[in-house]
Amino acid sequence: MAGIARWRRWVPTPRADSAAVPSPVAPAPATDVLYAVLLPGPGPDPNRVDLLAGLLREHQGMLAAERLAAGVEAQTFWLQHLDEADVLLVHLRAGDPWGAAGRLAQPADEETARVHALVTAALGADPWHAGDTLPVEVRRFSATGTADEFPEVMAFATVLLPGVSAGIAERRRAIDRFDDVRHELTGSRREAHFVQPTRIGELYLIYARGEVSRLLEVIRTSDHPLLQAERDMSVFLYGIDLTQRFMPIPSPLHAWTAPAPQAAPRS
Repeated sequence: MAGIARWRRWVPTPRADSAAVPSPVAPAPATDVLYAVLLPGPGPDPNRVDLLAGLLREHQGMLAAERLAAGVEAQTFWLQHLDEADVLLVHLRAGDPWGAAGRLAQPADEETARVHALVTAALGADPWHAGDTLPVEVRRFSATGTADEFPEVMAFATVLLPGVSAGIAERRRAIDRFDDVRHELTGSRREAHFVQPTRIGELYLIYARGEVSRLLEVIRTSDHPLLQAERDMSVFLYGIDLTQRFMPIPSPLHAWTAPAPQAAPRS
């Protein structure tokens, strides 16, 4: 089936008695976004996983300070092998995620710039640059309840079949009205889907949070009519047969979450 081979191999508070000081603006709710960075080379480079993970681990203190200064709440990296290229998937969670991505792409000091250069040289591409054309969000879902109760996250990408991206939103709406049922069946609690133009074609990017260890297995095997419709749509839009067992999960390289704010000591 066409396309299946691509899978071979998600402010300080003012004093109450200070009327002259305006009330602080409530921070924007955190939003998950995902973008892809294509890595050079004719095929998968097994050394990239260890090399990137080692560099990020070695400089985690400086990178954490940079992320906090940029307003990032969480960042995760995955590496996925497609037939056309290795793809680095970068997840960001922030109140203004694309603004935070832009701040990360502009190192604030020489030491940060040096580390960025080391990572970029190791990969052959800059993972802090989201591209000249940002991914376009095509759907988003958050189940009722607290998604953070489900710590598993997953992201993956596939190359879209030519000419189908314009129809994704309409076709998804036909089944997305059953989101509550779908997410109850699959264990996914939060999802964000994007289309990103790249030199190898348009990529379809999915970030999912929840009980994602069973997500693809349930979609692959369930006889529920809703998930059967999702499998049919996957073949039509992406050229991917979700009943196949050989779809790889991208390799997680590095995950960072901002520490929870400390409660102010009582006076």
